[in-house]
Amino acid sequence: MKELRLVCILALLGFLIGCSSSSNDDDEMLPPYNNNNEALIAAQNYFNGSLKPIIDSKCVTCHEGKHNKNDAFNFGVFNNARNSADNMYNQVNSGKMPKDAGKLPQSEIDKFKEFMDLVDKI
Repeated sequence: MKELRLVCILALLGFLIGCSSSSNDDDEMLPPYNNNNEALIAAQNYFNGSLKPIIDSKCVTCHEGKHNKNDAFNFGVFNNARNSADNMYNQVNSGKMPKDAGKLPQSEIDKFKEFMDLVDKI
């Protein structure tokens, strides 16, 4: 009986150590926002040059004053836009956003799609 308890305790300990180690490995797999890889740089450049002007002219008017710079819904900030690229594309493609303004021209919707595709490569 003592031997069975010891085996169970050792197995549980091994499991807990394995879970802890696995968690750290997962964190290392996520690319940091300041990573200098080509995909990240391409997404940032595209955001700043092609998408941010649309967001500034079509989105900020409704969101201004409701969100601060650290708010996840302030899509004029690259990291927030990056984290919400799929949702932003889906919203503008469906015509749900910009709210009460009519659907964006297809050329602008295509820019949200291109940004989403670039983010997916990071």
